[in-house]
Amino acid sequence: MAEPILEIVNLRVRFGAVTAVDGACVPVTKGSFTSLVGASGSGKSVTALSVCRLDRQAAIEGDIFWTARDGNVLNLTQLTENALRSVRGRGIAYVFQDPAASLNPVLRIGEQVSEAFRAHGLGNARQARAKALELLQAVRLPDPERAFRAYPHELSGGMRQRATIAAALSADPALLIADEPTTALDPTIEAEILSLLAEFRAKRGLTVLFITHDLALARAYSDRIHVMRAGRVVESLLKEGRFEPANPYARALLAASAFDAAPKTPIGGVNA
Repeated sequence: MAEPILEIVNLRVRFGAVTAVDGACVPVTKGSFTSLVGASGSGKSVTALSVCRLDRQAAIEGDIFWTARDGNVLNLTQLTENALRSVRGRGIAYVFQDPAASLNPVLRIGEQVSEAFRAHGLGNARQARAKALELLQAVRLPDPERAFRAYPHELSGGMRQRATIAAALSADPALLIADEPTTALDPTIEAEILSLLAEFRAKRGLTVLFITHDLALARAYSDRIHVMRAGRVVESLLKEGRFEPANPYARALLAASAFDAAPKTPIGGVNA
């Protein structure tokens, strides 16, 4: 039986009087490629951000159990801010939708890729540089040395996203949360980025939690898919066997993905 690495249990997230996540339960097994899928406003990104409490405006209730490398199980909702800093980057890292917003425009790529490595005290300056170059090569940037010296504006969108993946992996996290990392990219680059994440999962034992609105895309890469609507998980699907969602909302998501005709308003009337 696969070991859990992350278990989100009865998560509720509020912003003032607005409840964005309402009792969501999301298990993630070690070494898996798990997807959290839903239309805009379903609560999937809020759920992802809540794992490491990245949104300070959110009021979070429920439990988020994290199994650390030493086997200890921590409830991330109960950790102090100082204790949580040791988990961010080292245990759990993030890749977000817009690499231009994730990268500092006035710092060179190499400095940003090595930031988590240095912040967690994993080596000296020479080792940090070597680690950054290794990762820039691993994410298949054509000229790692040039990318190391470049500023974000000197790279294309796809190259910037590869650099943010390298930065996220700098401290060798156990879990990578990829929050719609390919939405702004064309389909060819999208496929390359997702194949890259799948490769890191296969070769490095990385666990991936992938956030997307595209159920068909999630199906292509995931072991397990959790479908969210209005802040709740309405269906969980396994890759094995016939892929036939029972929930009407999940079926509508799959149909929208298959015909590349995502509606202009959220499915089921869920507000964005």
